[in-house]
Amino acid sequence: MYCDDKLLERVLSPYYSNCHYLRTANVYVGEDNKQGCTPLMAKGEFSIIRSCYIQDTGHFNAVEFNLCYNQLAYYLLAMSVKHHLLDIFTDWNMAQFLQQQLTHFYIVKFNSRYYKPIHPKEFFGVIEIEKVSTKNKKSTFLYTKCSFFDNQNGQSEGQVLINIKNNDTL
Repeated sequence: MYCDDKLLERVLSPYYSNCHYLRTANVYVGEDNKQGCTPLMAKGEFSIIRSCYIQDTGHFNAVEFNLCYNQLAYYLLAMSVKHHLLDIFTDWNMAQFLQQQLTHFYIVKFNSRYYKPIHPKEFFGVIEIEKVSTKNKKSTFLYTKCSFFDNQNGQSEGQVLINIKNNDTL
């Protein structure tokens, strides 16, 4: 397990302070599976005291899903760079990641589903990298799945495809 509160603070710095929904997070590395891939996941605690864009709806919604996903994913990727958890970041350092956090990572496909309303004041999220695919020297794709849930059985889940512009194309 990896945890770094100072790095979390730095990763959230591009967000306006009223939009820092991710409170704490940990990154976990599983054992190698049969395909030689090491499962990588992040778990986080979230709190949306006041939405950054709308009056209180009383539930977690699609915009907040996206924002919370982004915050936890950025943290997972930053920890992957810092601790060399993904081969695609071999040539990256933390300064490069933080400088390129907003410019080199793109969501190219986003899918979310909601099963039971999630209470936004206290809830949890998990992101797992399912597959890494380098199509060419310019781009790498991360296939991820995620879920958000609370202590009152609120639940949502989704799949997100991220495109990373490789560092050698700068």
